[in-house]
Amino acid sequence: MPVPPPADPAPSGRGRLVAIIVGIGCVVAGLVLTAGVAFVASGEDYPDDWDPRVAEFVGVVEDVKGAPFEHPVPVTFQEDDEFLAGLSGEAPELTAEDEDRLAASSGMLRALGVAEGPIDLQQASEDIDAGGTLAYYDPVADEIFIRGTDLDLETEVTIVHELTHAWQDQHYDLDRWNELEAGEEADALLGLIEGDATNVQNAYVDDLSDVEQDEYYVDNAEAVAEAATDDVPTILIADTAWPYALGSPYLDLNAALDLVDEPTDGLFADPPSTTEQMLDIRAYLSDDDGGAVPDGWSDVADDDVVEQDSLGAMSWFQALADVLEPMDALAVADAWGGDEYVVHTVDGATCVDVVFVVEGGGSSALSIDEIDGLLETWTEALPDGTYEGRRGEDRELYLQACDPGEDADVDIGNRSMETMAYPVTRLYLWAGLADQGYDLDEDADVYSCYADTFLRSATMDELNDPDVSDDRIQELFEDTDRACT
Repeated sequence: MPVPPPADPAPSGRGRLVAIIVGIGCVVAGLVLTAGVAFVASGEDYPDDWDPRVAEFVGVVEDVKGAPFEHPVPVTFQEDDEFLAGLSGEAPELTAEDEDRLAASSGMLRALGVAEGPIDLQQASEDIDAGGTLAYYDPVADEIFIRGTDLDLETEVTIVHELTHAWQDQHYDLDRWNELEAGEEADALLGLIEGDATNVQNAYVDDLSDVEQDEYYVDNAEAVAEAATDDVPTILIADTAWPYALGSPYLDLNAALDLVDEPTDGLFADPPSTTEQMLDIRAYLSDDDGGAVPDGWSDVADDDVVEQDSLGAMSWFQALADVLEPMDALAVADAWGGDEYVVHTVDGATCVDVVFVVEGGGSSALSIDEIDGLLETWTEALPDGTYEGRRGEDRELYLQACDPGEDADVDIGNRSMETMAYPVTRLYLWAGLADQGYDLDEDADVYSCYADTFLRSATMDELNDPDVSDDRIQELFEDTDRACT
């Protein structure tokens, strides 16, 4: 659903959210930062000129980014088999410990109610790659790999996206992403990387003719349908898609707030450190990075711990929104002040113990009592969940969820792609308010009211419908204006 600024209730171009919410997860290629590339290029190996098949797109990136590339990079066109082999890399030989961790991760997804049945995580990752990646940039080899030799419109758009990653690498140094441990900091930086490339790609699409745009969006939707597979849990596709979907409006909001002279450059110099800072710009501005998990909260013996990590605010939203009203789930994610989970075995079943820390004085509209109630409601909906609530008067909330098993008949929401429209649309709405001159601090109530009213008034189907009527969009904005201004 297109989301224009509040002052202009008419759609600002067809499919603004179509390619982002519906299509990004499966069609537009992502930034691949994995091992498995056969060589490492050195500066002496850079070509003197760009491959003529991509030269015109180089100019597009330079115009949007406002600076030239430092040098060309190799561009390699590959047939399907060779492309997918390079994309996936050589499959590592799994140790018994690796297999135990994969099994535990699969059990954790079932325990948290976001997947069901047998789950082959390694195969799911390969299926996502094979189903939708048209090109990728490898920052280790400083090379772009393109699937096939025919440059149809979808591939051209993807090349613009991947060229942007090459430009980013030369100006912002993408190697630092590989240096981060998997977790909130790496996820947030990836959102920035993909959001920037998505915005450059969108600028290219916006300059296409109406006929070409129609062709692109139709082809995009068809490719999404073809790439979809019942063998891949929807939550894994959503986890792949959100950096593109959220990163783009996050950058738009930063630009609208005029926080720095060069918003993209400034953010890459001082990137968000958590996914909460991307969901809610106020957390970034207040330098709130969560992490307030009490020591010794878990009584699981060290030898029994299979995995221990943090879910992060975005994962909390995705899991909660499968059960709760998405805006309630988003309010809980806004209150994220850190979390940690421990995967272990209880009576032969994979179980996960979790602590969720409610941020003191945070930007969430909910009180700790309301968050307590929502987490209890969510836990009760899990296949095998036990909610402990607060220990004493602390701000930590505790729960346990256990894997019901591969054969359990579980009714899961399976709507994590659709619910992504809520945080994405909120960022676009806030960017529109910022463009209208509303101050994020002085007019905080307007920001909260506008997003809450609009998103609770629209249905999830409307938020994900590229063909929702102009009259309905105008009605939503008029009702929101009356309620909030």
